[in-house]
Amino acid sequence: QSYMLALVAALGALYALALAVEPLRHFFELTPLAGGQLFLSLLSAAGGLVLASAIWRLPQIEALETEVQEHSPPSDGQTPAGRMPAPTTAREAARTARAAAPPRHSPRPPAPPRAEEP
Repeated sequence: QSYMLALVAALGALYALALAVEPLRHFFELTPLAGGQLFLSLLSAAGGLVLASAIWRLPQIEALETEVQEHSPPSDGQTPAGRMPAPTTAREAARTARAAAPPRHSPRPPAPPRAEEP
């Protein structure tokens, strides 16, 4: 849910930036809002976030979320059909490469015994 707040904050910041920079304001044909209009728009955005947060906590929605988590593949790359054929993201590719690489500090094999002088 924190990503929703971050998304709204980022979009608000982009809107404020577009209003502050005159060439962007003219390009997007934006007009600065009056105080009451700005208050109503921010109040509407806050109300939407509160509504989304409340709906997210409904038992029916939580049941859908846990159902998806139960049916998602485990983190080790196993799927119901077997092993994943190839990584699908760069993060998975890096994790797979690290898992397949030999350990960095492997112990040295013992040195052969020295021949004794007669």
